Amino acid sequence: MNVTEFIGIEMLKPFSWEETNCALTADRWINYRHGFSPMEYYGRKVFDEETGREWLAEPGGIIRGIREVMTHSCFARVSAAPLPGDVGVIILGRRACISVFDVSHWWSRDVDGFITADDSFRYVAWSTH
Repeated sequence: MNVTEFIGIEMLKPFSWEETNCALTADRWINYRHGFSPMEYYGRKVFDEETGREWLAEPGGIIRGIREVMTHSCFARVSAAPLPGDVGVIILGRRACISVFDVSHWWSRDVDGFITADDSFRYVAWSTH
């Protein structure tokens, strides 16, 4: 399955804190691609809304959290244009979203619905290649 097919399947699922929040969606992509869950490897798991919101409320929030997860899991930062399947954080207004890149956009989701943004909204990204 390529990243576009993965995103299509994921976007059919309703949002839930325990399965389809932005972090777990990206984690599921990496698990499919590499055979392990970076979040579990790091010891970070979101079980429900309470644990999801606790992560968001930590110092540095989701940006620091995903940076620690991806660095601990040995994924390299993307310094040039992202490639399909890369994982990153996009910033939209005051909201940071963990996202998966297809061929032209970052895809994410939150309690309000689906999120898509071009690469100009990328804050940081990691290669999954």
